[in-house]
Amino acid sequence: MTRISGGLSEVRFTKVGIICLWNPLTREYRRIRDPPRDDAHLIGYGFGYDCQNDDYKLVRLLHGSEAEVYTFGSDSWNQYQCPFVFASAPTEYYGVRLNGALHWKAKKIIVSFDVSDEIFKEFPLPEQPLDDGGGVELGILESCLCLVSYSTSGRFDIWVMQDYGVKDSLD
Repeated sequence: MTRISGGLSEVRFTKVGIICLWNPLTREYRRIRDPPRDDAHLIGYGFGYDCQNDDYKLVRLLHGSEAEVYTFGSDSWNQYQCPFVFASAPTEYYGVRLNGALHWKAKKIIVSFDVSDEIFKEFPLPEQPLDDGGGVELGILESCLCLVSYSTSGRFDIWVMQDYGVKDSLD
């Protein structure tokens, strides 16, 4: 079982494909309607709060350039064609929440999804080589989006986006 936390709620994915929103404080849960493409290759997801509409949304990234967004208030799914190609990976990508958006590392970009406006954007990665076989993780450091690159030799580099969305601020 995989979970995504959001405040006091969690979204849980089971191995049989059932998606539930669970509040561990009240022990209440809500099963989510099956997504339109339940047979699609899921490579990433995120859970975010839409502050403009006081609602929660679940985003599923699918292999290739497709995404599905579930809105809890309307109990409905929307499908999107993204202008980016998401690389398949052996493990799923978890969306990093910052500034009302979810973020994922794609091939050579950071993909951002504005939870309220339901718009995908891209931020370029730093031009230096990031990965020598160890890995690269997207995260948050002091309320800024950051990338951590680590090598198999134990070396690591951290890039921090000082001005959100500004290409040259990822130092």
